[in-house]
Amino acid sequence: MARKPLHKVFKPKAPFISNFDTSTLHLPLAHAGALVHVYTDGNVLVTHGGVEMGQSLHTKIAQIAASAFNIPLSSVFISKTSTDKIEGAFIQGLGWVALEELKWGDATHKWIPPGCLYTCGPGSYKIPSLNDVPFKFIIISLLKGHPNVKAIHSSKAVGEPPFFLASAVFFAIKDAITAARAEVGCNDWFPLDNPATPERIRMACLDEFTAPFISSDFHPKLSV
Repeated sequence: MARKPLHKVFKPKAPFISNFDTSTLHLPLAHAGALVHVYTDGNVLVTHGGVEMGQSLHTKIAQIAASAFNIPLSSVFISKTSTDKIEGAFIQGLGWVALEELKWGDATHKWIPPGCLYTCGPGSYKIPSLNDVPFKFIIISLLKGHPNVKAIHSSKAVGEPPFFLASAVFFAIKDAITAARAEVGCNDWFPLDNPATPERIRMACLDEFTAPFISSDFHPKLSV
């Protein structure tokens, strides 16, 4: 027999805003939404907009609901939602550090009309594809037994951290370039901007082909 909801709770005072800018943490934008069903048999069903990426978010939400209603945790159920994974965020970060370059029409890119964005579609703006996923992709797990005593129910946030894990790719590329430059006797510091595109990598690896055009401290101009 299907259960009939007694009522719905959690009505935010401000409208739900989906465009939450995490870079500013502007308080009026720091809202989220949840739908809570309270059933006549005492069970509670919660649907929320959070992303479960292995950080036990569903468990934390259930704990909060159980604490708010003063009911056993076993009486709280979390509705399934579509999620991203930590591995997916890593691949997104891979595109950020190695592929996704913005090219605007400026003095450096005179072949682009002034002020126009050239990389405005999949034909010119390269994002990671299936071929960019490593063959041996180690599944990432979160630390256990390390509670965050300052957070709600000791929760661990997973947002930008898995994305920025891809910085390891950027620094691995720079290490490889450093080794290539050392082979030709160049051990000086050199600039390498994000994203480390194939063009920037090639020009940073000094050899007889790049020598006529650039010096060891060549710094490609960014189009930002």
